Amino acid sequence: MRTWFPLLSLLSSLLSGCESAQVKLGDGTDTSDSGTEHLGDDTNEPAPATAPLYVHDATMLYTWDPATAAATPVGAFLDAATGAPLSYAADIAIDGEGQMFASSGTSIYRVDAATGETTFERTVSETGTGLTVLPDGRLLVAGAALTAWDLESGASEVIVAAGPLSTSGDVVAVPDGTLHWSVLGAEGDAWVVVDPSTGTLEERGSVGVSGLWGVAYAEGTLYGFSSSGGVYSIDGPTGQGVLVASSTVSFYGATTNPVTW
Repeated sequence: MRTWFPLLSLLSSLLSGCESAQVKLGDGTDTSDSGTEHLGDDTNEPAPATAPLYVHDATMLYTWDPATAAATPVGAFLDAATGAPLSYAADIAIDGEGQMFASSGTSIYRVDAATGETTFERTVSETGTGLTVLPDGRLLVAGAALTAWDLESGASEVIVAAGPLSTSGDVVAVPDGTLHWSVLGAEGDAWVVVDPSTGTLEERGSVGVSGLWGVAYAEGTLYGFSSSGGVYSIDGPTGQGVLVASSTVSFYGATTNPVTW
């Protein structure tokens, strides 16, 4: 029997070596997986929006807290690749997955909601004074008309043609699927509700303030943000605005975050 011990010892050593080799191969596989995850991080996909409401001035993105009326800076609108500042941001919008977009003239950008960094997406055919995202995921661009854009294909559809109504500052989609639109009125800005499936308009009345460049929705309330820093709650049925806060931010735009609805 003693004559088998060296052989058993040798076999045990070989098996041990194989097990060690398997562990090292496993480590190598894990390293490869870690490398794949790192490559995924390097794609620099913009961080999604997490706050219920965002606002901005010409060059800086903020979150806005309805409970405290506080605007907290997120970051400047800088090109993610070059660091160059955006000349100005006219408006922002967020889709159902939390992706933020910004308009500057006829250019549309993706925005990192954690930093404010921008990445060019595409050019559209009209100036994007106001933006929102429709329930079907298309980006609605508000200017002289309301036009829905599929950003992947570039296809567009006019929801409301250019006419007597023109965007004063913004438009927002709310949970019931309608659009609330601030337009230029005879006495300050006016409030209009749009059914995007038909293009039907319903004029609700005067907001009672001019320069309402940002419109948003959060926690059951419609908000308007003026270029002079006033924040207003908007009564949907009448369009009447009531001042609820004042800010040192000169608002250029605002957006709701449908992810938080």
